[in-house]
Amino acid sequence: MYPRGANLSALAYALYITVDALVSIHQNNLVHGQVDVGHIYMQSHPPFDNKLGFGATVYDDIEALKAEPNSLSAHDTCTWAAAPEVYYNNYPHTSASDIWQVGITALELALGKLWAKNREELNAVIIAAIVDWEHGLFGNADFQIFIKDCLHQDPDMRPTSEQLMQHEFFKNSIN
Repeated sequence: MYPRGANLSALAYALYITVDALVSIHQNNLVHGQVDVGHIYMQSHPPFDNKLGFGATVYDDIEALKAEPNSLSAHDTCTWAAAPEVYYNNYPHTSASDIWQVGITALELALGKLWAKNREELNAVIIAAIVDWEHGLFGNADFQIFIKDCLHQDPDMRPTSEQLMQHEFFKNSIN
């Protein structure tokens, strides 16, 4: 829906609805395990109704589908963009790994797609998002901190879904 990246308010709303769904999932001692853009269903017109799912996505932008692929499918992204503890150590998915995937999803929504074809390229995108963007994506420091919090290497240092609901990024970006 946003091949060049979502605007800040749409991005914030999509992430807010996603994290809100994760709160319910996590409160029931479950994990999603595949949070990514391909599993966020957004209406393109008001009233906006977003959902977090598990299935395939219907694309609104046929031209984007015809373009040469510069990124991997949602399924492939879940595999190599998994949290470090899942990717490197083959640990099972947890609520903390869901939060990592929220951070990856935030990057993908902001950029339009992840311009990375493997883990090494993904790590470079993450470093750029956290360190190199002087004023954050959209000139928004709260969004940059949101990404940094979600993509913390140590799963114990990542916020819970309930803590993310109170993040300054949401407080300052959603009307």
